[in-house]
This record gives sequence, C-alpha cells and structure tokens, in this order.
Amino acid sequence: MRNNKFRWLSALLTTVMVATAGVPAVSAKAAEITEPEAIGRAAKLADVVDTVAYQFDLPEGYVPVAAQSLSADSAVQGRDASYWAKYRSDYFLRSLTADEKEFFRRYEEVCNAVMNDTTTDIPLVDLDGEGWFSGIIQVDISGLNIGNHLTTTQLLYMFKLCNPQYIFVPNWWISPGYLTVYPEFCSAAYRAAAVNEFCDVMDGWLDQINAAGLPEQREKLAHDLVCDWTEYDYDAYYGYNDRMNWDQGAFSLIHDHLTVCAGYSAVSGCLLNATGLETLNVTGDGHAWNMVQLHNNWYLFDTTWDDGDNGGWDYMYYNRNGVEPNGSYVRGHSLENDYYANWEDSAPSQLLYSNCDPAHDSVSTSHEDPYFVDGNYRYFVSNGCTTYGVFSAEVVEALNGASEEDHPAYVEYQGKRYKVNYTPDATAQVKAFVRRLYNIFLDRTPESDEVEGWTNHLVTGALSAGEVAGGFIFSEEFCNRNLCTPHFLEYLYRGLFDRMPDEDGYNGWVLLINDGYCRERVAQGFLTSPEFIDLCESFGVNPGTGLAAVPTYGTIQKAHCTIAGCGNEAPVVTLVVGLYNTVFGRTPAQEEIDFWVDMMAAHRPDVTARVMVNSFLNGQEYANLGRNNTEYVTDLYHAIFNREPDGSGLSDWVDRLDNQGWTREQVLNGFTSSQEFMDQCLRTGIEVGPEV
Repeated sequence: MRNNKFRWLSALLTTVMVATAGVPAVSAKAAEITEPEAIGRAAKLADVVDTVAYQFDLPEGYVPVAAQSLSADSAVQGRDASYWAKYRSDYFLRSLTADEKEFFRRYEEVCNAVMNDTTTDIPLVDLDGEGWFSGIIQVDISGLNIGNHLTTTQLLYMFKLCNPQYIFVPNWWISPGYLTVYPEFCSAAYRAAAVNEFCDVMDGWLDQINAAGLPEQREKLAHDLVCDWTEYDYDAYYGYNDRMNWDQGAFSLIHDHLTVCAGYSAVSGCLLNATGLETLNVTGDGHAWNMVQLHNNWYLFDTTWDDGDNGGWDYMYYNRNGVEPNGSYVRGHSLENDYYANWEDSAPSQLLYSNCDPAHDSVSTSHEDPYFVDGNYRYFVSNGCTTYGVFSAEVVEALNGASEEDHPAYVEYQGKRYKVNYTPDATAQVKAFVRRLYNIFLDRTPESDEVEGWTNHLVTGALSAGEVAGGFIFSEEFCNRNLCTPHFLEYLYRGLFDRMPDEDGYNGWVLLINDGYCRERVAQGFLTSPEFIDLCESFGVNPGTGLAAVPTYGTIQKAHCTIAGCGNEAPVVTLVVGLYNTVFGRTPAQEEIDFWVDMMAAHRPDVTARVMVNSFLNGQEYANLGRNNTEYVTDLYHAIFNREPDGSGLSDWVDRLDNQGWTREQVLNGFTSSQEFMDQCLRTGIEVGPEV
C-alpha cells in the first residue's frame, strides 16, 4: 500500500542511465499497475515464485576491480562498519565454521567500502554475451577452507540474505572470491546518491521505530511503515516489465515504492535487526519472508502477504506461528533445502519446529496488544491462539518490587488461563543501569516503555552509556530542577561515580566552573573518567566517549534551586534582578525576569550580556531618570560590578565624561570590557559578547 500523507521523504534520485551503451536502467519506475481486477492479492497467496537467483562464470579476459582501489571514506560519509552492521542478521553467522565466518567478514569489509565509495566507477562486463551486464569486484578469500559445510553457492546466498543493507549486490554471482554489482551501482555518482537515499529513508524510519519503546511496538511500526510505503510489483511478477531481478534488492522498495517479496523481506529485516530484534530473512516455495524473535519465541513475519492491494494492510502473517497444528509449515512458507539454501544446517530447530503461537488468532486481520498486566507482573502472550489447547504467557517485567523468579505458575486474564514462563532477561543489567539513571537524576520510577527505549539504544549500540547519561543530565526534566552548582556536582558524583563527592575533587570542579567551564564540559569530564568507565563495565554497557558535542556556553541554572532546604538563586536571575534594582530603582515583574533569563540561557549571538546591560543603561526608562555623570558612573559600578565605586576609579571615569570628550557608550564599553565583568559572566555561564 502506498499513502502519500506518510511520505515525508521524497525520492532523492532520478533514474540514472549507466554510462555504457545498450545497458538499460532497470531501476526505472514501472508503469502503473493495470492488471484486471481478478489479478491481485490472490496471486500473491498462490504458489508464486518471486525470488530468483543466478550464477555465472567469470568472463574470460575480464579483470575484476580490486577492493583496494575503492576510495571509501567512512569518516566523510559518517557511516562506519558499525553503521552497516546494525542492519545485519547474525543468527546464521553464529552457526558457521570459523573459516566461513572469516569469509563473511572479508565480504562485509569490501561491501562497506563499496557503500562508502563515491568516486570509483566500476567497469561493466556482459556475463552471458547476451546483454546481462554486471560489475565485478575481487574479494581476497585466500587461506580459507570453505565448501565443506555449506556449498560455496549456499554461502554466497546466505551472505546476501544476512546482509540486505548492501543494496548494490544483485541476485546473481560469479563464485567465491568475487562480488557482483548491479549495473546502475557501477556508476559512482548513482551509487553515492542511492546510498544517501537509502540511509535517509532508513534513518528516518528508525528514529520513529526506536522511540516506540517496547519490542513489539517497534516491530509493529516497522511492519506498518514498510506496508504503507510499498506496492507489490505485479508487472514484474507477470513479466510485463524487466524489473524482477532489480526487485530482489532492498533499494527497489526504498526508491521506487515497488518491489516483490525479496525487497519486502530485505527492508523489513534491516529495520527489525537495527532496532534490536533478532530477525532472519528466509526463503522457500519461491518466496521470501522474515522470522522475528520476540521474548524468546520465533514468529513468522511477512509484509508481502500482509500488504493490501487496494490501500491498507492487515496482520494475517504478522507474529504468526510458522507451523500449523498438524506440524506442517504455513502454506507458502516452507523452509526446505534447495540449491541456494541449506536451512536444515543453518536454521534453528525452534524456528523449524516451533510450538509457539501468535498473540492473536492465526486468521486475525487486526493487530492485538500482546501485553497485559496482572498483579505484580507484566506478561507477553506467547500463545493466545484459540485453535490450540494450551495458552502461555512470558514474564517480561516484575512490578512493585516483585522478583521475576517468583512469578505464579498460572495466571488468568480475560477468560483465559495462561501457563507462565520466565526466561532470564539478557538485558537485565542494562535495564538496571537505565533505571538507576531515572532514580538518581529524575528521582522517579520509570515507565516500562521508557526503560525499553533507552535499553534498546544501548543494546543496539545506537547510543553509548555516556550519551544516554548525558540525555538524562541535560533533559528538560532534570534541567527544570534548576540545581545550583553544589547540588549539580553532587548529582554527577552520585549518578556517574556512585558516591558522594570528595572535598578536593569537589573544590576543583567549583574552581573550573567559576573559570567558565559550562555544565556540559564538567559532565564530559565525569563521563570520560576511569570511575564512570568502571561503573559502566559493572553494568555491561559501553561507556563511549561522553557527549556527542560540548558547547562553549551550555546549560545554566535559570531559577532558585528546587532541592529541599536549599533555594539558592540562579546567578543569572541575581544579575537580571540587580540590573532592575540598581539601574531603574524598582523590582522587576516575573515576566521581565523570565524574558532576560531565557535570552541569556539561549546564548544567542545577538543577545549577549553586553547587549542586555546596554539595553538597560541606554534605554528610555533610564534616560527618563535624568542621572548626571557622577550618578551614571555610580550606577555602572552597582549594575555591572555589583559593588560601590572606589574613589579613584569614580573620579577617573567622571573626568573622561566631563573633560575628555568620552561618550556614555564608550564608558559603558569600558566597564563591560573589564576582567571584573568578564569573570562575573563566566561564573554566571553567559556570553560576554562583542562591544555594542
């Protein structure tokens, strides 16, 4: 289904013809579907064959591109190996031999280089002498013993299934030691634009998905985004266009909004793995789909067959058991060995012979919430299908201080009696780290979806522990507590070092703050310290390298400290109120205070401390007071230095006004250029700014 109201990303590419005579741009968007009404969803549910693959011999005399010649620059692209690896499925990789794993690693290294290369055009070659064009890159697999476990053909096929993020890899190959390339992607310009488009769309989707929190919520959003974006390419299936080979890759879905099952499963697998849900791209019966693991149970996930032809989508093949009650596979989803895949050796037994069932009836077309709370536990319905006799639920969270291990043997919910299962959570320590941040910095117990969201960022590597901790320290919720410097430092010690401050360390940080260290810079010092790294290791989280960026002027206290019994006023408030008292001789209204405090906290280059002081002393309200030069200079001492004038200083400034031709603006700039004023701004955390 394709709905324009959800298309916040327009297509970034126009069709690019490869600069070789006679090679068509197979990525050209197909014409609108014009099949008779009788042809539609039923065709997808029939015994269709919309996954295809081919193998060729290396053309005689052709010299493949050496991987070393690729000019990949991951620093410029901002997409290093970890960026591409998040889309990868590791399940099959874990079942490979050591040499097969090294084979995958070498292919992955070359694929990353191709994805990040923006300058190298790859020469085309006709693979069959009849116009089947391709690029070929050589991959060094010397010294590897492969072909004994999986055939070399199966190994290449499994690599493609495990790595659908490599959008330039087609559904044909030469032999181990070579990497084939879609003809369009042989053009460096096309490849760079295509990779950028793919990443823009996927990054936008993942921002939404990762914010969803609970695993099943993330899974459902990925399902719906793919179905909403895409139409099934019936023209390709029925041979009305030449897109079938192109549709075997993820980019056909992203760029053209049009694909077949292989494209659906490729993009779905990328999204689900990137959001922390272990997902497999699998094939059989001439079809491709996904299997996803939720709370230790494997479910069938097929966006191709769920996507509607007339708008909308359903959930008939979403979180569905892969095996029917009689032990047979769900129709059209048989995992059987063939020339390309060896599922018996590669797929887990619980995937092949699962007895788990969806959280809804197996013929349901609507999505149902699989979570429920009863007593002190939150459960995930791992088997709620009425066609089976045994219902089961998995403990996913203990509430009210209860222990997961003490769960009841059975629980009743909405008329069903569920057998309760509990598998220790591999992310329990990570969740404990997240809950600790909530308890200390925000002084509250988090909601389960809040814990799940941050945990997912940490587990997937999207954020380091330092970045997550920084998210709490500089969150609106924490900043609204308006901690004074002593209490801010105390929270950093408690939250990041798990102790109260020592006197020497505390005094050292106070001196640095008075010298102009903003709170972000102080936090960065804590987040990169050995103590914080040790704390992270105790929770099994990656400490990272601290905050993503440290500003010169950062977060400041904006009101009195909210810690009980403290009430220390924010230095910037004291400064603003002092200006009103000393310059205008009156108490400011709260909205006047808020205005200037917000201006100073925003660190706008056009509203600096000098601009603020100038607006007071050169404004109409002050002019109406009719102050003489002596009174004016005295007001400057009170307003800018917060003290009485010294005799010689007062005489000198007044003499400049009375006898040396100085203007009041020049005298004001003299005061605001002084070290005394600059030190005050540093302690307050605001920018002095240039002369006004």
